[in-house]
Formats: sequence, structure tokens, C-alpha cells
Amino acid sequence: MDFTEAYPDSCSTVGSAARAGDLIDLQELVWHGRPVDVKDNRGWTPLHDAAFHGNPGCLEFLLRQEAVDVNWQTFEGETALLLAARQGHRSCVHTLLCTNADVNMATNEGFTPLWEAVNYGSIDCVKLLIKREADVDCMVYTGYRPIHAAAEKGFAHILYLLLQNDAQIDVYTENNLSPLFLAAHTGHVECLKLILTEMNDNEKDIVNVAAFDNATPLLIAAQEGHSECVRLLLSYGADSNIAVSENGGVPLQYAVYKGHYSCVEHLLPVTNIAPILENTTELHPLINALHLPDTKILQLLLMNGVDPHMSFPLHSDQTDLERLTSIFSPLTHGSVLCQLQTDCPIGGVKLLIEAGLSPNSRHPKEMPPLMAALWKGSYALCILLLRSGANPNIYLQNSDGNLAMILAVRAGLKDCPIDNVDMMERSIFIWALFMAGAESESLFNITSGDSVNHINDNMLFTLFRKSNYQLVLFMVSLLLCLSHDVTLDKAILEIFTFEDKKNIKCLEESTHRLSHMCRRKIVKDLGSKGKYTESTIQSFLLPRTVQDYLLFKEYGNLGGYILQLNDQWQNFQL
Repeated sequence: MDFTEAYPDSCSTVGSAARAGDLIDLQELVWHGRPVDVKDNRGWTPLHDAAFHGNPGCLEFLLRQEAVDVNWQTFEGETALLLAARQGHRSCVHTLLCTNADVNMATNEGFTPLWEAVNYGSIDCVKLLIKREADVDCMVYTGYRPIHAAAEKGFAHILYLLLQNDAQIDVYTENNLSPLFLAAHTGHVECLKLILTEMNDNEKDIVNVAAFDNATPLLIAAQEGHSECVRLLLSYGADSNIAVSENGGVPLQYAVYKGHYSCVEHLLPVTNIAPILENTTELHPLINALHLPDTKILQLLLMNGVDPHMSFPLHSDQTDLERLTSIFSPLTHGSVLCQLQTDCPIGGVKLLIEAGLSPNSRHPKEMPPLMAALWKGSYALCILLLRSGANPNIYLQNSDGNLAMILAVRAGLKDCPIDNVDMMERSIFIWALFMAGAESESLFNITSGDSVNHINDNMLFTLFRKSNYQLVLFMVSLLLCLSHDVTLDKAILEIFTFEDKKNIKCLEESTHRLSHMCRRKIVKDLGSKGKYTESTIQSFLLPRTVQDYLLFKEYGNLGGYILQLNDQWQNFQL
């Protein structure tokens, strides 16, 4: 039953006057015989309304009526004193206490006037209630006590008053939250100081008493970024190596994950970091520091001996490489660069590469970072790796062709919409690899008639069949323009219409010519220097037909697309 809302038609005229604070109307009604004990749908009498709405004149008048009981309770067990304290009405609280209101009468859920006064933040009401011997350790149904409420809300002046009146410090809610924990969680430094300084020798262990999930006050303060609370707790003996139950994370890991630099500064010197680095969970500090826009925490970790050359198992829960590793089973590990999410900022990656982290794999079982970046479609990371010396030609024993180029095609075709395809955006990985020296011939130079075994377990062939037709046509045409000496498999040709198939065959035949090989070399050399533009080509003292040939104009719109693609790649800023 909902007792929180008063229905207008359930309130008596006396109750309405008490609620409105209309003393003259209230007196007239009572003197003319209207009852003072009529309850509304919440069980509130006019006395409750006068107390809750802070009308001391009406309250005093009602208390003088013989039929009124100062300790009347609502359906939820609320007294007028409790309702006055809930709203911080000091004068009403004083009036009710002077008429012997029960200072400790609780609601059905254990809330008392003192609890309500503390929760509201009224120190005047708290003083009045304590003076009348209110129970400073009264407990509600959740295990919360007034000291919990004061610490959580940051009412340091009230907390001090409670402590001076012997409120217990070592008390816990049903989730095992102490007042100290709540002060640390909410970042109320003054409250935390009060509790820490008031602890006696038998209570000093409270600083490490954890919540139900084994989260300590130090961990929760670090997670929330309350650096001064972290410093205080450490100075009073907080243990920085107590781990939370769910994932084994310690305060330092949560501080890194949330990007709280000052907290990391306080925690690094006192944390046993070796086991943290060995545990490749989603809270690994190196990985999480790389995902932060600011590199300060990453620099701090490196300065404190964190090795950027660590190797991570590829089955880690924090990667999305499970399918990739199932296809290419020889790979079992990868550097931290393989663990990055698609939208990861690259400032940290730059820092690690400058610190000597290789953009390539270091042993046959380690995945090349470029391979992971292409699989996830991380263009910025892919470009940075290529510009940092990543090998654009990746071959594995159970894959046919240059795996980097295969994954670049997959990145362009994956999740492809039916309409409104952006050819440039979808093909940028292919061009970036070509500019870095990647070969694409091996994607198509098939020696067996079984295409399933030669296009990487049918990965590309399936994508060709299911993706946007115009995009597939463009990508195959682009790959042919960038390749030399290619013979297309019959299964690929069957994807295209009769007219398009003729054009594709013309492209295929051109790849066997020496002129095409020379053109391809010139385009790559000019492109890598940022000079493959129509104006540059036209400035050369060459016949117009040669200029047009270098611009792929014999292929119509395809040549213009290639120029746009190069321009987009050149203008990309890391």
C-alpha cells in the first residue's frame, strides 16, 4: 500500500487547515465541534500535517486539545515528532519535545526522529533530540544508523556531535558498510578525518573492513577518484593489496581504469604490482592506461617499472580475437597492442612505440599487432603501426595469401549496408597497406581449382558473395590495379554480371603487362611522398596518353576514385 501520497478527498477540513497553517480557520473548526483525530489515507492526523509542514502555531493549538495524543502514529508508524524532524522544523521539534513526545519512537522500518534529523542535516534538531536522550545508535531495517547517514551525506558537524555523544564507529549495514566506508565512497574528507582520528586502538582495523564484495574503503575511494581520502586511508594503515571478490582487482587497478592520476600516484608505491601484471584480466593497468585519452598514467606506470613488452594470451576475455585465433590456430599470444579496443586513443600507443615496443610480432606464436588492428577495423591504429614500421605482408602456415590484405578486404566488406556505400571509407585499409608496400597478388594467384582452400578458408569468397555488389566490384577492381601478374579464379569471376565480368577480365589481363608493373611502382613511390595527384602527374613532361595511363583513366571513374582514396589517406592525421 502506498502511503507516500495524500489524496485530497481523504483529508478532513481540520487537517487541511493544519496543513495550510491557517490557525484562525483551524480554531474555528475545532471550536465548532470538528474532530481532531480524523486520519487521511496515509493515517495522518491534523497533528502530523501541522508538524510536517512546519506550522508551530497550529501544532501548539492541537496539542492543547484533550483528544490529541502527541505520539499518534501514521500507518507507517511515523509520529509528529519524526515528521517535524524529517523536514528540519526546529520549532516544531521543540514544541513536541516539550509536550513529552517519545524521542525514540520508531517507524515500522526502524526510522526514528534522530535518524530523520540527521538525514535532513538539521544540527539544531539533532541537538534538541540528543539533549532529550535520543538513541544515537538507533538502527533502521538496512542496518544504517545516524552515523552512517551523517558520514554518507558529508554532515561533518553532525557527525562530530554524534561522536561526542558516544555513537559507535564500528557499526555496519546489511552490506557490511561502515561509516568510514561511506565517507570514503562519497569523498567527504572531513567526515573521514573525524572517524579516523576518533578511532581507538581496538577500532583501527575498521580501515580495512570490506563490504560484502570485499571492496575496502581504500578501493572505493580510489575507484571514485577521491585522492585525499586515499592519502588519508593509507596514512592510517589501509592495505592497498586487498582485492575485490568479483574480479580480483585491487585499488590501483580501479584507479587506473577510471583514470584517476592522483590516486594512482598514491597507490603505486605501496601496491604489490607483480601479481597484478601477471593476471591478464579486464583490469590490467597497462591495457586500461592505454585506453585513457591522457597518457600521464601510462607514463607513470612505465616510470615505475611496468614492462610494455608483456605478452598476453589471445583467449583473454578482454579481446575480441577469439574467432581470428580459431582460424589461425598457431597464434597463442599478442602484445598489449593486440588488446586494444577499436576506439582506443593512439597517444598511448605512440608512447609505447617510442619506448621501444615493436609494431611487429616477436616470435612465430605471437600475433602481429597489425593483424589485430585490421580484424577490429581500427584504422588509426593500423596507420600508426604502418608508419612505425609494421610489416604489411603477413603470412601464416594455414592461410593463403597476404593475411594483412585479406583482413583489409574483410574490414571493408564486413557489416556492409545494402545502399549508400562509401567506397573510399571502405577501401582505405587496402590503400594504406599498398602504400606501406603490401602485396595483393597472393589473394588471387590460385594454383588449384578449389577456391575454398585458397581464399583463406573461403573468408573472402563468402564476403564477396554476401556483400554489396558495387562495393565488391570496386574492391576487386582496386586490388587488380594494385597487383601484378594476377590470374583470377573462375569462382570469383562468376560473382559478376556479364558486362562487369568483361571489365574485370580486362583489368586482369593488364596486370601481366610490364607497363602496368611500372605504373604500379610509380604510383606507390609518388603516393608514399604525398605527390600522387592529378596536378603533379600533369606537370611531368610526358605525353598526355602516359599521364592518363598513370591516372588509371582508361578505367573511367575508377581512376578518380583512386585519386580520392590517396588524398584521403594522405590527409589523415594521427
